[in-house]
Amino acid sequence: MSSKKPLTCQSTKVDIVIRKNIEIPLSKIKAYCVENFERYAFIEHKGDIKPETGEVEGTHYHICGDMFGSKIPFSTRLNNLAKFFGFADLNGIQIDQYRTFEGALQYLTHKNAPEKTPHKIEEIVTNLSEADFKIFYEADIGSVITFDLLYVACVNATNIVEVIKELGIGNYRVWRSVIWDIWNTLKESSDYIKA
Repeated sequence: MSSKKPLTCQSTKVDIVIRKNIEIPLSKIKAYCVENFERYAFIEHKGDIKPETGEVEGTHYHICGDMFGSKIPFSTRLNNLAKFFGFADLNGIQIDQYRTFEGALQYLTHKNAPEKTPHKIEEIVTNLSEADFKIFYEADIGSVITFDLLYVACVNATNIVEVIKELGIGNYRVWRSVIWDIWNTLKESSDYIKA
């Protein structure tokens, strides 16, 4: 099961589920993701069966992405989402916030929810590199922090504050020496340092 945080946290990973019972072009979903997330992934779910009732759900969409650094209040973001898709209200939109991007990403295929209808990994649309996708999708979300994840956080950050935001202050404190070793090695070999 994925770990979720309450909606009070403004800098968690988010999974948006749109259940408006209308077909939305995937290009429109992608446009929303590009406009709102630094990294994102989404999938269209067709034919999901509710485990509790056995009913077939209508077509719906799962979008996950990072909301780091956003200064826009959560309620405003929800209203902006409704406006973007031309919805008159927020009915049919469900927001789950995950502690990790890994948890939200893995939920797109129901990887850790065997009671739910499975979906193919190839159906996921993302802006992650193939290597990053593999690291996040295959991560054990029970013990998320690995060297590979520390490395990806350092590679994708322009400063150490971004690394801390990505990993969380608790994980940063535990892994501080390893993070700084990776950071310094990357930055010493980086061309922008020489400029």
